Amino acid sequence: EEEDERGDGCLFRVDNCSLFPVWVSQDGILANPSQRDPHGDASCGDHLPPNQRIAFALDVPFRQGKYSHRKAATLEELLRVRIGLGPLHSRSGIESTRVVSLSHIGSTVRLNPSKLQILHQANRAALQQVRIIGVVTNDGPTRVLRLVMMKKEDSLFSNPFADEPVGSGPQARSEHDPDRLAIDRGAESSIAILEKDPNSFPTQEEASRMAMNAFKLGTANNETESDGSRRDQKDRGTIISLRMAFSGFLFSLVDSSPGEIAVITLKNLNALASWNTNRTCDSTIYITVAHFQVDNMLPNSPYPVAISPDLQMREDEESQSAEDTSQAPLLVIGLNFGPRHKSGIVILKSVTVAPRNLAIRVDLAFLVRIQKYVMDMQRHFTNESRKTSQLTMPDLGKREGMLLAAALSGTNSQRLYFGGLTILPCSIKLSVAPAKALSPTQAALEGEENAAIHRAVRKGDVKLGDSDALLGVKIGHRNATPQAVMRGVVKSIVVDSLLRLDGASLSFAGVSLQNHVATAPQLGSILTAHYLSSLRQNVPALLGSMSALGNPVGLVRGLGDGVSDFVLEPVKGFQKSVQEMDASHLVDGVARGTISLARHTVGGFADSAAALAETFSKNMAVLTLDRRYAQKRDRKENLREVEDINVALGFGSGVQKLAHGFVEGVTGVVKAPMRGAEKRGFEGFAKGLGKGLLGLLVKPIIGISDGITDVMIGVKGAMDHGSSNVATLAQVRPRRALYGRERAIRPYSTADAAASALMTSTRLAGELYMSHVDMGDQIAIFGARRLLMLGPHAQELLVLKYKHIESVETRAITLADGAPGWGIIIILNRPRRNGSEVEVINCKEESQAEEMCSKLESCMRSVSGDLEIHEF
Repeated sequence: EEEDERGDGCLFRVDNCSLFPVWVSQDGILANPSQRDPHGDASCGDHLPPNQRIAFALDVPFRQGKYSHRKAATLEELLRVRIGLGPLHSRSGIESTRVVSLSHIGSTVRLNPSKLQILHQANRAALQQVRIIGVVTNDGPTRVLRLVMMKKEDSLFSNPFADEPVGSGPQARSEHDPDRLAIDRGAESSIAILEKDPNSFPTQEEASRMAMNAFKLGTANNETESDGSRRDQKDRGTIISLRMAFSGFLFSLVDSSPGEIAVITLKNLNALASWNTNRTCDSTIYITVAHFQVDNMLPNSPYPVAISPDLQMREDEESQSAEDTSQAPLLVIGLNFGPRHKSGIVILKSVTVAPRNLAIRVDLAFLVRIQKYVMDMQRHFTNESRKTSQLTMPDLGKREGMLLAAALSGTNSQRLYFGGLTILPCSIKLSVAPAKALSPTQAALEGEENAAIHRAVRKGDVKLGDSDALLGVKIGHRNATPQAVMRGVVKSIVVDSLLRLDGASLSFAGVSLQNHVATAPQLGSILTAHYLSSLRQNVPALLGSMSALGNPVGLVRGLGDGVSDFVLEPVKGFQKSVQEMDASHLVDGVARGTISLARHTVGGFADSAAALAETFSKNMAVLTLDRRYAQKRDRKENLREVEDINVALGFGSGVQKLAHGFVEGVTGVVKAPMRGAEKRGFEGFAKGLGKGLLGLLVKPIIGISDGITDVMIGVKGAMDHGSSNVATLAQVRPRRALYGRERAIRPYSTADAAASALMTSTRLAGELYMSHVDMGDQIAIFGARRLLMLGPHAQELLVLKYKHIESVETRAITLADGAPGWGIIIILNRPRRNGSEVEVINCKEESQAEEMCSKLESCMRSVSGDLEIHEF
């Protein structure tokens, strides 16, 4: 009982909101009262007058149990409170004493004033309809036992002839006894209120609600509102309700090269909030996010969508839950704040976080580029903060140390009380693939530094915990010695094997905290430790989902689904047959279960075999020491990305790759020495000859392995045909177009983005995008050096260099179909190969011709250095 006597800031408290004094003590210590009090009054308990409060603490925190074997008392036993309407050792106290535990919110106890033998018989009779109810509740972080007056409800089994209580007269005590005087005052006040209005005291339900609501001490019970609230309306202040609804937000991440690396999309954000200005009642916040998606905008990305909701479901759940899944929000956050507490602790009565399962599909190059973007942003804002004090970016490393120190000490941080914190369990479906090689044109557009990152990741030159970054790469590293070459080969194989995960299911347990007080850093430490522990438990699932091992976890999961369908589908069919008296449903159920078992079994083994063969082919390609050959394999279309895959298509692709492997092995014996001799003379010729001979041995084996991979992928696709239950997600939009030689960033245009993407697959691939004109049946794409005209089927109609154009003009002409139109007359300064010195581009509308002419003239001036990029 070293807390503040008024109970402010204590863990446990007793509020006496009744008209009678009470005596309280920890249960279980009265059998052996303390000898520290020379007058022997320690067993009376603590006296609590009406409309007062007192802190409750454990008199014997480590007492033994009262019963068998003398075991240590549990927390529930330690928090039992003995409470009476008289000194606990007296006759009145013994007859009126009850026991309640503070460990459970909502626990109640009832005290009967009519059993007080110290009162006169007439007063006891008048108090027959009065009771005192105690309810265990919370006042912020404090657990409170609150006592309230109530009216006894009439019972059907009560004795109608008992007009007076049975018992002796008042207990013989001094008329000047302060305890008796306090009890008499309480009885007289209660009787006076009853005489004035027999219904003055609330019923048990109303009294319980009043006790749960922290009304002010010293107020009479008959002054409450009809709903049981004790606060005046004027104390509530202005009640503010806020509702916000956003269709979505889109964030584009553009690095310093510049180039767009990711697009973050949030859809259908809704927020509801309600609070009052005086913070004297509860406040609520409710937030929902319907959809979240992160698109990987890097070229040749194995997974165009990096993060999205996991839309996969079992077939038996698909028909029942398809509509609910599409409407279920990705994230729901509910916060219920209690009134402002005088201790300064923020009261959160309940916090609920309901996340939906996520699917994460990434490659190492994407992670390194995102990390580089974040670190560049931090360096930028740090440099800007040195120039001006208006824009600052915190030092993440320093802030992490400060948060760790604050979490350990628990000081200098706002304390939070959580009546209940609930985070529902969720799972993450993780897929990781190696980075694909960039083509020369893609590398030129990405910039030298970013292209070097992709090359380093592709080679496996990865460093963990590099300086301030979690992931680091060795840019420009070359293996100069045979030992370094072998180390590089082994490292590339190991990194590639570790970075091939196919649908690893990571399950994270939920979080539940009750009546918890912590600072924000401490809560962060608790949650971090919890999820790290869950992550450690998922290590077997990660290892079992590695493609290098054939994804045994996925195989077992598929076999389990097949066996489950094999058993459940006939049962469902039998139930439906009984209901509809039709045996065909049973036959259909048996057929569906058998087909599902065969499909999951054959498809699962085929998928595992394809994963093993694909990993083997990739590692053998590294052993050829032919980087050009390995990158060429990466850029080829992966049969897994084809939608309608079947056995025939897989067999055909497998035969092609088998033949290609033998052809590459034979031709490499000739080509590799020739390329080596062109670069480094005799030394290069010797190295090329070694690579060619090694390729002659290894590349046919790679062809065989690639053929097996495609055949197994075809078998898997045929098994899954018509039964796929995974909704494929596409990118929200094409990659942002950057304009001109300076790669200027402008407001996003879908048409420009589509034209820029189309340009990479034409003869203008590798050039910087300038602009385009859509003329309906043809499109003009302006690169940094050339003009390209494409027909209705994307065929190339005309390619002109700006430096070969002398002048441009527009004229009204008659089109081939006899309709009036416009022509862009392009006069060249030198004849083309076909001898033509003039080119004509036809269009139907004058506005298109003028726009085409204007942009072409701008590009011509830009080539000569007379035009700024912003004039476009």
